[in-house]
Amino acid sequence: MFHPNHKIRTLAPSHPRTLAPSHPSGDNSTHKTVRGSAPKRRGTFHAHTISRCFRTMLALSAGAFLLHACDMPESSSPGASPPYKLTQDKGGTNFILKIDEGVTTIKAGEFAAVSSIGSGADKKTLNTRITRQALGLKTDGEVHTAVTTIILPSTLTTIEDYAFYGHTAVKGTFIIPDKVHTIGAHAFGKTGTALTLDFKDDSKLGAIGAGAFDIASIAKIQAPRFMLTKNADNTTYTLAVAEGVTTVARGEFSSQESTGGSTPIILNTRLKGALLGAKPQDAITTIILPSTLAAIEDYAFYGHTAVKGTLIIPDKV
Repeated sequence: MFHPNHKIRTLAPSHPRTLAPSHPSGDNSTHKTVRGSAPKRRGTFHAHTISRCFRTMLALSAGAFLLHACDMPESSSPGASPPYKLTQDKGGTNFILKIDEGVTTIKAGEFAAVSSIGSGADKKTLNTRITRQALGLKTDGEVHTAVTTIILPSTLTTIEDYAFYGHTAVKGTFIIPDKVHTIGAHAFGKTGTALTLDFKDDSKLGAIGAGAFDIASIAKIQAPRFMLTKNADNTTYTLAVAEGVTTVARGEFSSQESTGGSTPIILNTRLKGALLGAKPQDAITTIILPSTLAAIEDYAFYGHTAVKGTLIIPDKV
């Protein structure tokens, strides 16, 4: 955020203030890259504005001009580039959002397609960078479908609440980097259509907030040790443990994170509740085991009450 600074400061001639022209609404040029969270606007300093905003002091002893800025906002990190790029696709109608390498945390609501959620006392403001101005669009409603691809950096570790909320047109394979250990509530809520979630190394993913993903928009979840594929009913999943796996660890694919009761047993399941929806125990109807499997430990598939049909136990078990 910019704040007025009333202290005397030296304006070095090597760093002039530049007002760049804005991107006109409806610009359909291809591969246009936009950097910034707000549009740059064309403008002109008039003489009366300069006289109002600046008081010039000639410091003869220092041999320099000192300018006192009365109202001009100043960036806390002048010249720093925003940590992302928005690039138009070949058709010139949609955008690819790519977060820069080096970024470790996506803040709450930082790249959401809306500026707020809820209403009244429950209204929550999201300080998003993805505005209609940043995209050169005419209305806020167009932002929901403007971004079709999101690319996350390999350095990412934390995705906070509502980080990418509301991008309904995102499609294809969405790769979760292997360093990510936390995904906040509704981080990808109402985002995507027929998405494949690709967890490159799900062992680091320790916490997934409620509603982190829109279950209805996910067609497949894949990870090094398993794959979840949406069934024809578009509600339930088939769980297939990957070929090459020889041991299913204690509680590894249970439907819940503990057995409950007065003395619950903690189960370090890979199937976090937020991945399977509000009723994870009903989400999986079919389990397929690999031919390489030799051992199935305690509570390995605990709690999947909706599994039906034939469960084939491989001959090496």
